[in-house]
Amino acid sequence: MPSTPLRRRRALALLAAPLAGALPWPVAAQERPLALVLGFPPGAGIDALTRQLGERIAPALGRPVIVENRVGAAGRLAAEHVKRTPADGSTLLVAPMAVMTIFPHTYRQLRYDPAKDFVPVAHLAEFGLALAVRADAPARTLQEYVEAVKRDRDMGLYGSTGVGSPSHFFISMFERAAGVSMTHVPHRGSADVMNALLGGHIKAAILTVNDISPQHAAGKLRALAVSAPRREATLPDVPTFKELGHDIEGSFWYGAYAPAGTPAPVVQRLSQALVEATRQPELRAQGAKVGLQLTGGGPDVLARVQKADHDRWGPAIRATGFVAED
Repeated sequence: MPSTPLRRRRALALLAAPLAGALPWPVAAQERPLALVLGFPPGAGIDALTRQLGERIAPALGRPVIVENRVGAAGRLAAEHVKRTPADGSTLLVAPMAVMTIFPHTYRQLRYDPAKDFVPVAHLAEFGLALAVRADAPARTLQEYVEAVKRDRDMGLYGSTGVGSPSHFFISMFERAAGVSMTHVPHRGSADVMNALLGGHIKAAILTVNDISPQHAAGKLRALAVSAPRREATLPDVPTFKELGHDIEGSFWYGAYAPAGTPAPVVQRLSQALVEATRQPELRAQGAKVGLQLTGGGPDVLARVQKADHDRWGPAIRATGFVAED
């Protein structure tokens, strides 16, 4: 007959077995760090936000949190990686809107399905774009800019952060709304766009509010309109496109996703930690300084926004005839 200590260990094991399913996530996963994976390099805006969130959710989750920068293919490599990871709560994808709503329209053979391969966890933040010209440009308002473009096609030379970027497609929407034809000059990043505009190589730029607002405040650029539904705190004197009679708007966002199949209690626990972190006043204030509005929406909010933006951007993308190279 087994000894008393052995019988006791067996009894405890039997008692613990039913409780294992009630844990927030599998014990093996809980013992590992939580990896927040993003497809952009250190120093990018999404990287800074992810690291700050990681610092704040680690104590709430009772486990280390690390940030993995899997750079490449505008965020697609990171999505492909997270798709293949175990659905046990040990890995989350932190992605910009384009990865989940625009790329499905632009790539013929996307190697992940946003709707099938991921589970929404949290809507983290949103930000807007601004259309700007040099401070010495002849156009002081958006209407004057439209008239200038109609008179002189060179005034329609505008820069963005790349072909197939949200800013590229937003200007496509603006062209149709304003009845103008502009010429897209893609660049590798916002710094290149800014240098080209300040150097006079292009006549306008569509960049994030964070990129435009310091140069607008310094008097080097003139922001003409912002894409968000409401005016931006860092550009309070700049109207929205809708205010100016153009029925277009665009709020861009960051979201967190888990691999498909992650248990609902695990998703809820991770979501709760992220949402609570985004609601901390200090982090919200830091975000506001760089044009980020921290939103803190749960899985249902992220799923709803993702579906709405997927449907809304489809026509704008198809109108350009753009197809991305794999």
